[in-house]
Amino acid sequence: MNTRNSWIGRRAAPSATALETAASIIQNFNDAVVVSDEKSRILAINPQAKRLFGIVGEPPERLDALVPTNLRVEHHRHVADFASGGADTLDLSATRDVFGRKADGTLFPALVSISRWKAPDGSVQFVSVVREDHRRRIDAASKEWTRLLLTGLLATSSTEILVVDERLAVVAAGDSFRRRFLNGDDPTGMRLPEMMAMYPTAPNFDVLFAAVQAVAGNTEVRVTAGTGWGQDDHWFEVVASPLQPGSGVLLEATDVTELVLAARSNIDGLARDTTTDMLSRSGIIDWIECEIAERPQRELCVTMLQIDQFDVIDETLGPRAADDLLAQVAVHLRSHLPQFAAAARTDRSTFCIAYPCATSEEADERSSGFRDAVRQPVTTGGRTLRLTASVGATFGHDHKDASRSLREAEAAMLEAHRRGGNRYAPFAGDELDAADGVLRKWNALSEALQFRQMEVWFQPIVRLANGRPFAAEALSRWHHPQFGEISPVEFIPIAEWGAEITRLGAFVQDRAAEVAMAVRGNRGARVSDLQMSINVSRHELAVHSFASNFLSRASANSVRPDWFALEVGEDALSDDDPVSISNLQQLATAGVCITVSDFGSGASSVERLLEIPVTRVKIARRLIAAMLTDPLSARVVATAIAMVHELGIDVVAEGVETADQVNELIRLGCRSAQGYYFAPAVPATELADVLRDLGSLTSP
Repeated sequence: MNTRNSWIGRRAAPSATALETAASIIQNFNDAVVVSDEKSRILAINPQAKRLFGIVGEPPERLDALVPTNLRVEHHRHVADFASGGADTLDLSATRDVFGRKADGTLFPALVSISRWKAPDGSVQFVSVVREDHRRRIDAASKEWTRLLLTGLLATSSTEILVVDERLAVVAAGDSFRRRFLNGDDPTGMRLPEMMAMYPTAPNFDVLFAAVQAVAGNTEVRVTAGTGWGQDDHWFEVVASPLQPGSGVLLEATDVTELVLAARSNIDGLARDTTTDMLSRSGIIDWIECEIAERPQRELCVTMLQIDQFDVIDETLGPRAADDLLAQVAVHLRSHLPQFAAAARTDRSTFCIAYPCATSEEADERSSGFRDAVRQPVTTGGRTLRLTASVGATFGHDHKDASRSLREAEAAMLEAHRRGGNRYAPFAGDELDAADGVLRKWNALSEALQFRQMEVWFQPIVRLANGRPFAAEALSRWHHPQFGEISPVEFIPIAEWGAEITRLGAFVQDRAAEVAMAVRGNRGARVSDLQMSINVSRHELAVHSFASNFLSRASANSVRPDWFALEVGEDALSDDDPVSISNLQQLATAGVCITVSDFGSGASSVERLLEIPVTRVKIARRLIAAMLTDPLSARVVATAIAMVHELGIDVVAEGVETADQVNELIRLGCRSAQGYYFAPAVPATELADVLRDLGSLTSP
């Protein structure tokens, strides 16, 4: 048999015998088959694959030639992830929907099944079986027709319009948009991250990033992007709106240069916020600058207020109801304004009040009064709510820079939020750099979630009776190239400060589902029924659609709800929020195991355990750490174990580090434990090995 046209023998890493054997086998396959090595070099390819990819003569050296250009980075990442799986046979396999690239450059939708195989000579190879996906070809043809229609319509439009799909690839761009932001270039088919690197200057980068944010959050994003305040500079009002859930975004950029410059040049007509009829951020800056210029000796207080967890309210009630609440808050704040004060809404849920002030004591008193004004009842859709706010203020007569005054007040506001919200904090000199650091990390966190730069590690949970694992807790990890290793203790509050906590939770659930599928199918791990335990914050639980979204993602990942345990902090039990309780009940009914973590560290009662469908309780690690030396902690642990078992609820001891702790827990009747004594948290690639090792141990 002549194998020259189906085999590349340029590299001699695998033995000739192994290559010839593989080449002979794949010749008889009806499907297209490609064999490659860990560096994506093609080792063998059968005639069916050559016909599918339109290859005439010798095949290319690398798989890159068969992958579309804009998908090669993602392809290499998937290969690297797959190569690190650690399996010795065909046990590790995956199936993906992709696009293939023919020799003439045309693309076609394909379904690829790839297996990792260790050849007899010890070399690692990958066997890819490729089938053309005719159903997606029909969908692709429909999308192409839509793209051509959009291109024709946009060619005659003078509005700056861009359309992108759910993969951040440009579907169509109007001629006016190309001239304004892309130097006239045609971006069709390019992905937004690539375009942002090509056109990094303002306002191009900001305009494109608005579309990225809209796709990531599947929500409307509005920003004002500009180049500066010179005579020839321009400003644009940018609106990025989702077309359908998960189907892309329509971005419109409107030139508002005349309006922006007029607002800044005319102090008598300061820029205003339409929702609250207060000043806008630029308007309050103009007001402060005017005060500084006309009354340089007058002392000013600049106060910033942010509605606590407004992103949850916005997502739960919808933007229209949220705007109605903001308008009511503005009315309440106006009733507390001192003489000669100015008030503004500077961000979605942030207000600023600037006023002449004589003493720091007066500034503190009035700032606390503004906080109380926010707490007055507001109503929408027949519901009455009591909002809270984090308040910060800066005071003095040396305010010569209005923008810096706002930044100082914002820094104090962030400190109030860091302390738990619903409180007031005055500005301290060292807070500005800290606040800037928080904002930089918040922006970095948003990008990390968008581009999947975070990791999820897993720590096993074992049965003390035999030391065997039955669950693993999913723990998010973040290593940033600039900030280094960032602890969850630091980035979880940052995620909760904005709307990133829901995206972080979805990312962890998706990753846990992927790993659960791999581990349950790995016979060597010896855990065919492993449960994934995922932490959820009280803010996520307060969203009406949390339970339905959680179950939908499980279905999309082809996993069952009973594969998951949901860990809720003990503090969430004291909220008595009907939405949170309803979400927990829905999830429990679907089969999700509800777990209360940090039990014994808060003020929850046994009655709350009866009201909420709890399956498992985790005793706080600080109690476990102290129980052998502190009699009070020992009594709390013993009482908690006995009491919770009486309710028919399983108990897990967290933070177990020594054999003495294990022996004491067994003596007290505790059935399960988690901690460094058994195994630390490990990357997904090491979990199967750790589970296998634990499964071979016996209890002490």
